[in-house]
Amino acid sequence: MSIQTEVIEDFIVKFQDRDLASIRGYIHPDFTWFNSSGSVVVQGAEPFLSALQDMWREHPEVVNTSSICIQVGTFVSHTESFRGYSDGHAEDWLWVYEFDAGVILKMYGFLNVSE
Repeated sequence: MSIQTEVIEDFIVKFQDRDLASIRGYIHPDFTWFNSSGSVVVQGAEPFLSALQDMWREHPEVVNTSSICIQVGTFVSHTESFRGYSDGHAEDWLWVYEFDAGVILKMYGFLNVSE
């Protein structure tokens, strides 16, 4: 298992534990989250961490499950499902991560929302 794959697998566990301090160590200061159209969702590590906190506060029952990670070059990918939103919806994502020096520089999210 590569360092990058280990980072993503641990990131998922830290998300489940709501461990923002540990997640911070995996996020590059110049982090960018892109959606499937290529638009920027969040720019910067601190805005991303703040978005996580907001999501946990607004949806405290949300839990995530993940597939195994697959790595190609400097990219790591996996699927992830989120359940427990207060309005009852579920989210299924395909994530692709790009790394710089062992931390997540870019995150590409492809969402499939189900009712």
